[in-house]
Amino acid sequence: MGEFSFLKADITNNQLNILTGVEGQKLLLPPHVREQTGLDSIPLVLNGYGCFTFEGKQFDLFELLAVWNKDAYLTNDLYRYAPDKEGKQVGDWLTWDGKDLMKGDPITLTPFPKADETKDPPSFIENRILGIHLMYDEDGKNMLFPLKIVNSKVDRLYEDIKGSSFDDPNQGWDKFSARSPKTYFYSAVRNLYRASLAGNGARAEKLANNSYTFARMQAACACGELGERTALRLARDANPAVRQVLAMSQGLAENVQEELLRQGGMEEYLCYNPSLCRSVIEELLKSEDRNVLRKLSSNENLTGDDLAVLAGTKDRYVLDYVSSHRNLKKETAQEIFAGIDPASEDSQWHYLYLAQNKNTPGKVLKAIAAMSDEEGRHSAAGEARITLQLLEKEKKQIKSFQGR
Repeated sequence: MGEFSFLKADITNNQLNILTGVEGQKLLLPPHVREQTGLDSIPLVLNGYGCFTFEGKQFDLFELLAVWNKDAYLTNDLYRYAPDKEGKQVGDWLTWDGKDLMKGDPITLTPFPKADETKDPPSFIENRILGIHLMYDEDGKNMLFPLKIVNSKVDRLYEDIKGSSFDDPNQGWDKFSARSPKTYFYSAVRNLYRASLAGNGARAEKLANNSYTFARMQAACACGELGERTALRLARDANPAVRQVLAMSQGLAENVQEELLRQGGMEEYLCYNPSLCRSVIEELLKSEDRNVLRKLSSNENLTGDDLAVLAGTKDRYVLDYVSSHRNLKKETAQEIFAGIDPASEDSQWHYLYLAQNKNTPGKVLKAIAAMSDEEGRHSAAGEARITLQLLEKEKKQIKSFQGR
């Protein structure tokens, strides 16, 4: 079990993460919270699970994150826990509005969700869960005020720090080193280095020309700040670690992606690229390597036609990713459903991912929703019923809007 720890939002020394129970960092407060509290920051020592104590009161970082972002919009992912709940902004769901942040009643410390077991599936909406969704799920893209935890000696305001504090791969147990090769393979760390070089192309170019491998890997994280010739040079770097980091970096130009593909051995890393271009996708779809196809099937840049091609592989892991993809076509979902062997061990997962996808045809959702507990499909059936409720709710909203 992890500790829900975080990476620092700045790079000031070799240690990037925050250890549970250790002093030396502070939580920067957004402008509207500074105005409310009169404080620029709060000294932060994590007690575990994202919680800390300040002035004798216990607080929850995830709950604070939800309160700070009450005007942010939620995706439908959260609605699965309470499909009858109205409202699309975080503030519509809050059970505490964040008033009197430091002077009023302390935030209720709830390390584990309080589930309502009478619901199908159990409901556990609370402020902490809202914050966790903002941090880890798709809703994180909509955060207005992400967490920013920095070293205590940093003398800067919230808005002066370009990076953000996201989840710590080591979960607060051990130090996460800025000089460890594995560091650069985590998305949150690449984003952290990218933020540190944002708007500083000269610094990025200098790092890219450094003989020190870690310097070039850092530059690869910020490929958008590099000139085309420099990026292409990194794509041909003699050290594969530099090429691997570059292949996964956001904002990578199409010609650089194509060069990495020509270099060979970068296929799996390119599959993780959030800016994966069409020409490279088409080449990767031709791969006979199942590991490449499995990683590719989760890429958000795939079209419905791409997913149909991947579904044709019948690979169990590929089918899971395809079934849950936001661009899944109804015809493909129908074909996947028809091809599921109810007796196989993997069938429950195929059913579950189809049940959670709003692109799955209504007749397929109804078929899954009707599955009995004896078939071992209780979870998928419950999810299918929720998806049907959400779709019906959306239809009513559209009709209401059209009737105005």
